[in-house]
Amino acid sequence: MSSVAEFLKRSADRNGFVRERFEESKIPNDFSNITIFPFFGDIRSLVVLSSFLLHRYRSENKSSKYFIIASWPGFQSLFPYADEYWSLSDYAHIKSFYEASQGFANKSDLNTIYLRNFNEFFRDVVDYKELNQFYDNGFTNKFFEQYKDVKRFLPFVPSAAILGKEFNRDLATYPGYKVFLHPSFYAKQWLLGRSKNIQVKKEFWINLVDYLLSNKFTPVIWTNYLSYDISQEFVGKCVFLKENDISRVLSAIRATGFVLDVFNSLSRLSLLARCPYLQVDERSRYFSQKENEIDDLFPSLIKDHIFTFSTIISNGNPFNWQQDILKSIYSKLNKILPEVDRDVLPSTLESIDLVPYNKNVRKSKSKKLGIRFFQIPKD
Repeated sequence: MSSVAEFLKRSADRNGFVRERFEESKIPNDFSNITIFPFFGDIRSLVVLSSFLLHRYRSENKSSKYFIIASWPGFQSLFPYADEYWSLSDYAHIKSFYEASQGFANKSDLNTIYLRNFNEFFRDVVDYKELNQFYDNGFTNKFFEQYKDVKRFLPFVPSAAILGKEFNRDLATYPGYKVFLHPSFYAKQWLLGRSKNIQVKKEFWINLVDYLLSNKFTPVIWTNYLSYDISQEFVGKCVFLKENDISRVLSAIRATGFVLDVFNSLSRLSLLARCPYLQVDERSRYFSQKENEIDDLFPSLIKDHIFTFSTIISNGNPFNWQQDILKSIYSKLNKILPEVDRDVLPSTLESIDLVPYNKNVRKSKSKKLGIRFFQIPKD
């Protein structure tokens, strides 16, 4: 083993990371040829990073470097163009660490500690702010000055066969339309000009699943280190996926055929799986973070939105949930799901395509507010 290979192994261990993916033969002999990019933003920012930013930055700004990403466990398949992917080995603090994520940024002290430690070990450490200059709640002028136009990367989505016989059997035999959801600890709220995480009551997810079941939908429930485990409440009634590997999650999303995103950015993963979705979101967050850009730059899919306030699911009660959100979800699902034709969904092969911004992104029309004058006819 070369001294550089030994150094990388030692660096990952000492900083609390697992090397999820690497190829020994590609490791350089010169320490100066290594770049590491620690990134602990939220799930939405991981999708933006994977599809629109990092493959360009990697190939056009750091093409000669051995490129390492250090981030959340399980997301390595979103970045096959990186030479290595490191993930946090200690799950004890991930929940609170993720809670501090705000878009590309993370306000936790842990983020500062990891960045400082990496700067002690490596000569070339990329701060998230270097990518933030190209994307900050939407593509910036700097992005178009440097890269001219948008190239979209889509990861390979494996066949559902990798999920095992039990999952596929349940998916095939349980009745009704299937709806994929993630009972996350946190919901996204737009507050004081930024996106932040707020805690969601476990009872909300239980009420949502109960409501879906009572209306003849079968929830497909994804559990990981950022979600509640509600499997014991619904034994024999739902399809369950306990999984950290995002490649297998995308496979399950695609096999399910429809996603319900309730303030937690699950629809952004649905786009990677090329799968239709219903997104419940805050109108202010959706438009302030220019979600329409993301929607328009991915392959065309059936999708719809419900705009309301995320505090409903953090502070509400079962009666309010049913009146304020569950009935709206049911109405939308009833309308959309019969229209979904899985035979015409886009390919799941890995791809990098030019998607010209001006051709694909719809222009938003600002409403002019003011006094409107009327001419009163004379008698």
